[in-house]
Amino acid sequence: MNLEYIKNINVDCEFTLTRYLYVTKYVKISLIIALLEKDIDKALFWTFELYFSGLDQELFGLIWVVYYGFYASLNPELFDYLVESYNNWVKSEDFDEKSKIVSLMINNLIIRNYSIDVFILSKLANTQNIDTTGVEMAKELDNKNFLLITKYIMNNSKNINNLLQTHKEILDYFKKKNKTKEIESFRKMMKVSNVNPGIILLSLVFINYNKKLKIKMKKNVIVDSFDKNLDDFKTIQVQDDLPAYKILPIAYEYEIFDENNYIHLFDNRKNLMKREEIIDIYQYKWLYHASFSPVWFYRIQKYDGVISHSKKTVIFPDDDSMEEFYLFYGYEPDELPREIQNKSIGYISNCEEMYEGKTWKTFYDKYGKNSLYVVE
Repeated sequence: MNLEYIKNINVDCEFTLTRYLYVTKYVKISLIIALLEKDIDKALFWTFELYFSGLDQELFGLIWVVYYGFYASLNPELFDYLVESYNNWVKSEDFDEKSKIVSLMINNLIIRNYSIDVFILSKLANTQNIDTTGVEMAKELDNKNFLLITKYIMNNSKNINNLLQTHKEILDYFKKKNKTKEIESFRKMMKVSNVNPGIILLSLVFINYNKKLKIKMKKNVIVDSFDKNLDDFKTIQVQDDLPAYKILPIAYEYEIFDENNYIHLFDNRKNLMKREEIIDIYQYKWLYHASFSPVWFYRIQKYDGVISHSKKTVIFPDDDSMEEFYLFYGYEPDELPREIQNKSIGYISNCEEMYEGKTWKTFYDKYGKNSLYVVE
């Protein structure tokens, strides 16, 4: 990876923008919701919004978070498939083949049953003041005291030795025969996925519970073909009859803040109250915040632009370079009709209305049919 780009992304920037000027972290949340909704078109749209922004490693990191948070407990066999797919992606030098691998990873998630146990418990435990002193793991597992188990595991998530000891106690409780193999598998999961080890261990708890309770899991079928035209997701380029300022109205096929919006639960609610700040960024500081996506960083570099973090702007060496850059990439978001802008940043009032009545309980009621933990 380009050293200059690494220096750029090491600067603290809360709001980074994608190729089409969506807020990156909200794209990630929208992808998660699309997976839970089993909406393949939307899921691929948000997937490739990250991927073609050059955020492929962030996308793969998110896939692992989603796997352990929602899919692992009912689909433990999918781990090997995801590892193999990523390795094939790394090895491939063909642009279209790499895109196909990504699309198949998403498709093989979306066709499967999921459980929100690990995800929702990790979120709820973080908000609870629960005493985990003197926890007897076997007793708590027997009582299915999921919230306490989660809190205990997450409190120890930074201490690998403690986690490994807890894992051994879990293996003892579930009477696993080949403990050495199970422990090595856990170590591999931590190494490969770079997900919070506590989340991984919690997913193993529910894998074992589901097996013990003989919960029916989906057949171990891997889809290796795809009928979607991936050209539809490639970045729209300026043409003779398509100037840069007309690209976003075409590109905005989906909006971030729609009726399935649970962004305020996934993200810090205080961040969502900074709506005026997001509007200002989108309209007037968009290029600076887009520079944190590789696709925009390299576009800026191509025209010798310099990113000024102190002024939060991009400076070009001369008018010719600036004019040529904006000829191809001058999306002019501030000039777009408000209904187009809102596809990315949303209405302030509407966002507040969407949050009304949406809690972890309603999230559970909608997506928790396969869960062992019940949100009251």
